[in-house]
Amino acid sequence: MPHSSDRPDFDVSFPAALTRRRFIRDASASAAGAALLGSCLPGVAFADDKPKAHTHPNRPTCVAKWTNKTVVTSDDDGKLILWTLGGGALPKTSATTHTGKAAFVTIVGDKALTAGYDGTVIVHDLTQLANANPPEFKGHRADGKERQVWVVALSKNGTRALSATNDGQILLWNPNDVNAATTPFSDNTDPVGGLAFVPVANGGEETMFLSTHGHGDVNLWDLAKRAPPKGYSHGNSHNVNAVAIADDGSFFISASFDMTLRLWNLPNQPARQQTLRGHKNWVWRVAVSPDGRKAASAGEDGVVHVWDLTNGGAVLQPSQSFDHLPNGSMGVAFLDNNNIVFTAESSAPPRPPMVKGVKFDL
Repeated sequence: MPHSSDRPDFDVSFPAALTRRRFIRDASASAAGAALLGSCLPGVAFADDKPKAHTHPNRPTCVAKWTNKTVVTSDDDGKLILWTLGGGALPKTSATTHTGKAAFVTIVGDKALTAGYDGTVIVHDLTQLANANPPEFKGHRADGKERQVWVVALSKNGTRALSATNDGQILLWNPNDVNAATTPFSDNTDPVGGLAFVPVANGGEETMFLSTHGHGDVNLWDLAKRAPPKGYSHGNSHNVNAVAIADDGSFFISASFDMTLRLWNLPNQPARQQTLRGHKNWVWRVAVSPDGRKAASAGEDGVVHVWDLTNGGAVLQPSQSFDHLPNGSMGVAFLDNNNIVFTAESSAPPRPPMVKGVKFDL
């Protein structure tokens, strides 16, 4: 991630970071460090098409919802943290952590998967975070290469996982048997920042997934054919680092370092394509509301935008915005159709900073 002076919108008069107490004023009193739902890219950004490590150690890298009262976060120091919203409960940290950054976390049921810069994916049981020996998937290390796992996805029934790396390797594997055989999917060596299984309308087993790439494209893969039958392009070479799919599988939104988001309809749906413009720097993450009527995005510009997807037109503008996050936001999610929470980092001591959470009625 760049220094603040690298930002297109940099202004020396930008307000100082809010205190932790002010960040949680609109959430429950125990929500210090809480953030809701969604997922986030690792702390890596691109400048001149080359990876560049960000300068904010221990910044929250991802958030994911477990229940309406509990969320988990992953951090640059390798931790998975479980937060309880309300009731004054203290956060719980997993006993086993990554060596290096924990780049991403996703949840299905009681199972949480964290992707790490150490080349592994840890399979956590959220009901037993004290377990010091959770299963670890090490398939990305099988050929002896040193890779960073940037993203992981779980199927709806929790029996299949996808994970991808900074050199473009995508593997399909069984989170219930981390030593079982894997299935590779790859078309180049560009980093993969986003992964998502495409939901099936009738609740059946997923047959397709999406991946986002450093060359500016999103690929739609057929699990049976192991080749991307269709590609969606942002039309430039900027990294596309996040993807969110509507619960009914009808459309998805991709987020890019070109400072835009793009809405695309999936195959067999009415033609629809929209560009969402409003960020002034890289867009890290996007989430879609459960009813598919809204989206929310978090960016390096320190702004979280909410978008009304029911509006027509080729270009959408934000319907609401929340800013004053000087070090940017890497996570945003919907708790339900009318509430979002996002992550942020305070630049003020004490260090390391904790995840901040703010909830809004939309």
